[in-house]
Amino acid sequence: GNGLKVYPYFFILSGLSSLATALAAYMNNQMAAVVIPLCMAGLTSIGCIFSTSKAAPIMWSLRNTPDDETLLTQKLNRFAFWHAWRTLFQVATFLFIGLALAAL
Repeated sequence: GNGLKVYPYFFILSGLSSLATALAAYMNNQMAAVVIPLCMAGLTSIGCIFSTSKAAPIMWSLRNTPDDETLLTQKLNRFAFWHAWRTLFQVATFLFIGLALAAL
């Protein structure tokens, strides 16, 4: 539905906002305990965008995939691989932002 049109924009904007926050903290001479975690959050956001760009097309392709167990297993295994990376990057981003907030 509409999520296919709206979700990618919000997802990319959230990653860009992480980078913009890190840049703003750096430009305002915030302490390193704030800037470094924000920079790491920006980098892990990019990793999340990249892994999602690999995982999403696999999931979307399932609509047109025939009911073949071997083919479905291959696709779902590839999706699980990229989804695991995406999860790792999302959790890391959350933790880095939490560290930056704690340092404030």
